[in-house]
Amino acid sequence: MNLNRLAVACTLTVVGIVGCGSDPGKKANTAENELTADQQKAHSAEQDKNAEATRKQEGAHAENSADKTVAVSDAKKDVAVANADLDKDRRDFDAKTKERLAKIDARAKELKTKGTKAKKLADFKTHQTAFTTQRTEANANVSALATATNDSWAAAKTSVEKKLENLESALDNMEKDL
Repeated sequence: MNLNRLAVACTLTVVGIVGCGSDPGKKANTAENELTADQQKAHSAEQDKNAEATRKQEGAHAENSADKTVAVSDAKKDVAVANADLDKDRRDFDAKTKERLAKIDARAKELKTKGTKAKKLADFKTHQTAFTTQRTEANANVSALATATNDSWAAAKTSVEKKLENLESALDNMEKDL
């Protein structure tokens, strides 16, 4: 009987040892560790995805900023070119206007000299007075060109051209009376 008892005790010991090997606490700890490791992997993967999305967004933002900078730069270049063209047009027109006025003044002086012997002296003097008035107006318009804004330049230029044509017309009228 002692032998039976000893066999039962050994069996119980073996079953106890095997039972301890499959301890539910250890299984729970192992499962928790695996869960924590899986959570860390998932968290790490999520951080990687977020970092990639942030990198892409920052790249797109940088590209948009670069595009805007290029567009602004191109627009500034276009403005500079337009301003240079307008400045050239202003200088050229100013030179042509001064040359045209010098010719008109020389012609007016010549006609004034000849006017003392005009056949229709009264008409000549009337046209000469009209010319002097128009010359004063033309002078004012030419002076205003220097302060004309870019927006009003075309209108100011047209006005000066019309005044110069009127002056030439007035000279032609004066000449008819000689």
